[in-house]
Amino acid sequence: MNEAFRSRLSHGLWNFAEQGLTRALDAALTILLVWLLPKDDFALLAQGQAWVAPCLMFFFSPALMLVRNYREWALESRERQRERLRGLRALGFLLALLALLLSFALAWVFPAPSQDWTQKFSLLLWAFSLNAGIYLTGADREMLRMELRTRVVTLITFFQKALLIVGTILAIRLAPGRFEWVAAASILSFSLASVAASVVLRSLLGRPAKVIPDREEIGIWLRDWRRVFAEFSLPQQLCGVIFNWAQSMDLFFLSLFRVSPSAIGSYAVALKLGNFALAVPQAANQAWIVWSGRKHREPAEEGRMMLRFTWAILVVTALLFVLILGLRDPLIDLLSRGRWSAAEKADIGSWLQWILLGALLLALSFPINTWLTLRANLRQALLRVYLPWGVTCVVIYAATAAWGGAPAVARANVAVAASCLAFLFRFYALARNSAV
Repeated sequence: MNEAFRSRLSHGLWNFAEQGLTRALDAALTILLVWLLPKDDFALLAQGQAWVAPCLMFFFSPALMLVRNYREWALESRERQRERLRGLRALGFLLALLALLLSFALAWVFPAPSQDWTQKFSLLLWAFSLNAGIYLTGADREMLRMELRTRVVTLITFFQKALLIVGTILAIRLAPGRFEWVAAASILSFSLASVAASVVLRSLLGRPAKVIPDREEIGIWLRDWRRVFAEFSLPQQLCGVIFNWAQSMDLFFLSLFRVSPSAIGSYAVALKLGNFALAVPQAANQAWIVWSGRKHREPAEEGRMMLRFTWAILVVTALLFVLILGLRDPLIDLLSRGRWSAAEKADIGSWLQWILLGALLLALSFPINTWLTLRANLRQALLRVYLPWGVTCVVIYAATAAWGGAPAVARANVAVAASCLAFLFRFYALARNSAV
């Protein structure tokens, strides 16, 4: 019994370390971009992420499909598991081609008059690689995670993030103002991490009996893909896209309503600094995903555990809120390096406090959002929670961006997060009472 407890504790700590490492290195990348790039260039990259976010509705989620079906797949032979994983990798390759096509199309309408088409295409491709790159490596990493190879997952994550940071620094230093090299660094880091994860899995699952998939294996792929589309990933993906896009929708509407590049740049810095408050809660929520995904438990037990995770996230996020606010002025001065005026720094500090308050409220939604993803009827959740909340976000951000600019949009973060909690907890109460 003690050995089993130590094993669970070890895997939980490695999983938390991997998620914490991911958030820390993502934060380091953000700080480096703010440090190295002119504020207007940084704003363009942030706008690219905001424009890419709604396009992720066209992307399925192979990794989450594996989490949902792991108990079933674990009973199959290793050969069948290898076939299913190869099918998910093939789906990832198709998603990469889709990202390339969408970047090509969006580059024609992306609002950056100071940049030529090649630069707009490159920064959109960079944004897609950060947001959709996990689709290429996600299935392999998630299989390793569910097989409790969490230490290996942590090492692969560090490898990928380190490559991304080093490659980004070199791209900016050696080719300043050229987004295509920044995009190449990101794509290379995910590609090499994908190779590393597949090599480790080969040692775990063994070599495939067939180098080239035959007709039977392709049939398995197509059945799995249909299952992704029909049973799980489409509604889940739409829920996830709305939830994630809402976190960058403010920048999207600021760029759409032609707010000045300087104001958008200042807001982008404040938004990225505010998102640091979500780093540790997202890492803690990953432990909740693994705990709830490995096997079903009684609803009462899950409810109690979800409440504990929510309280833990509240405490952690509140501490981060106080810490970031306390360090706000020296941190802004450090990142400015004398490049920003006193008025710009004051704006960043003022908007940051509202964004942080919104982040605090939004972090409380992570455990229940995970529960809806894994346990609830996703079509009902989409119709009753995420679509109404998405419309609410559009109305709030569009109105505030059009009439109040960046100051009003910063305050709107609080209203958006509060409405998210209202929709989620209302649906959770209905789901628990009527088994939605």
